[in-house]
Amino acid sequence: MSKNFKKYGAMFITGMLVVTMSMTAWATVIPGESGAAEEPAAVEVTDAKTITKKVTTDPANRTMAPKTAFELEVTAGPDDTTVDLMGSDKQTHTYYLTPGTEEQIAGMTITAADFSQITAYAEDYTANFGITVPDSLYAVPGVYSYTVKEKNGGYAGITYDTGTYYMYVSVINGTNGVKVDSVVLANEDGEKIAEITNDYGKTNDKTHDLTITKAITGNAGELSKNFTFVIEVTPDQANEEFELYKGTGNDAELLTTLKAGAYSYTYDQMTNGTDLHIYGLTAGDEIKVSEAQAGADGYTTTYTVTNNENGNKESTALANAQAQASVKAENDGATLTITNYRENITPTGVAMDIAPYALMLVLAGGAAVTFFRKRQYFED
Repeated sequence: MSKNFKKYGAMFITGMLVVTMSMTAWATVIPGESGAAEEPAAVEVTDAKTITKKVTTDPANRTMAPKTAFELEVTAGPDDTTVDLMGSDKQTHTYYLTPGTEEQIAGMTITAADFSQITAYAEDYTANFGITVPDSLYAVPGVYSYTVKEKNGGYAGITYDTGTYYMYVSVINGTNGVKVDSVVLANEDGEKIAEITNDYGKTNDKTHDLTITKAITGNAGELSKNFTFVIEVTPDQANEEFELYKGTGNDAELLTTLKAGAYSYTYDQMTNGTDLHIYGLTAGDEIKVSEAQAGADGYTTTYTVTNNENGNKESTALANAQAQASVKAENDGATLTITNYRENITPTGVAMDIAPYALMLVLAGGAAVTFFRKRQYFED
């Protein structure tokens, strides 16, 4: 009995200790209670807003991401007194245009949407603008309005967004002064937007492909012979990237990505009918191709360009390995065809040289036949 008593007694004491400790812990987190810990001092809170920037491309042209960053320009908002944020509550808020608007803008951190580090191909590319708004920019609560536009960076092939947007910063009362509660971006109709889109060939038709083809002609052309092509790209914009493929469709083979430091590529298996394709070109990108065997081994080497800045071209000679064919793809389906022509010619000069001797042999043979026939006649 004494053992059970001791056992239950120990359990009772342990339970009382747990309850006592729990009550002490609760007391420290209830504001206003005697002995409760004070609330920590409010820390400056910032609202970092992410706005998506999307760049759309034409899948047929396999355009790599533009090597550029897009920027936003923020100025003072419109001089209205109310704005409908088009939220689920449909509330209308009064906002303020204070004399310190420019100082508020200067105090914000607005980062560009940078596409320069994207290396993988995609049909559409995305990056983010960042807008950070410190609490300390505001003295009284309200909704503050700013006008937002995208800067035109002049990158070749891009159709920049020309829309006007409005950024609304909601400022409310906090524990120690006012704080930024939310940042909303809306279009001119007051509708919230999640992204700003730029076209990079999907609808503006400013990105193109180029086909480089090998043709071997003439009755003495070696159809299975491999020729060596050196392909060089001079991009219109710094650090552009282009994919170079052999073949098309599901059987296409990615040979290389032409990019800064590697805008030249040598391919030594160009034979009759071989096609190489460069994608994502804009009008200012220049492509030059030379052939190591140009003008050698009895071949006449020429090139023909179609759909470039000069339209169709007649065949132009490539006299040697240093000569280059040049093309700019200003339309889809541009082609550069390098042709090697070689013919076997009948050696007529040699035939004329031996003809008199052949005739003498024929006459001599005829005379011999006549002589033997007459001799046989007299003997008979």
